Amino acid sequence: MRTSGNDLVGIWAVGYTSYALRSNASLVAWGSNSSNQDAVPTGLNNAVAATGGYAHSLALKRDATVAAWGDDSWGQVAVPAGLSNVAAVAAGGNHCLVLRTDGRVAAWGENTDAQGNFVGQSVVPWGLTNVVAIAAG
Repeated sequence: MRTSGNDLVGIWAVGYTSYALRSNASLVAWGSNSSNQDAVPTGLNNAVAATGGYAHSLALKRDATVAAWGDDSWGQVAVPAGLSNVAAVAAGGNHCLVLRTDGRVAAWGENTDAQGNFVGQSVVPWGLTNVVAIAAG
C-alpha cells in the first residue's frame, strides 16, 4: 500500500516489521510476513501507535484498547479480555506489555528464554504501580 510522506504522523520499526501511521489513523505494515504480522486487520482504522515482536504485531487504538495479530504460538496475540484504559504498548520477541492510564502494567505471552528456562518476561511484579513508561526486549 502506497502512502505519501505528508500524511504520515508516526513510523516504527521492530524486529522484521515496519509500521507507518497515517493522519487518518490507518496503519500500514511491511517487512517479513511469515505469520501475517504485516496483515493489518481489516477495519483497524483508529490506531494511535503500533509495535511488534518477532512475528506478531500490536496496535494501540484511539479508544484505549489494543489489537494484536500474527503468530500466537505463545499467546502473544491473545489480548486479555476486558483490557482497556491503555496508554502505551510494547512488544518483545513473543510477549506483549501495555501501560494503563492508571500507571499499572499488563503483560501476556511467552515466559521462557531461548533454552526453555522460565524467566517471567510477561509476569508483572506484584505491587508495581505508578509506571510512566514501558519497553520490551
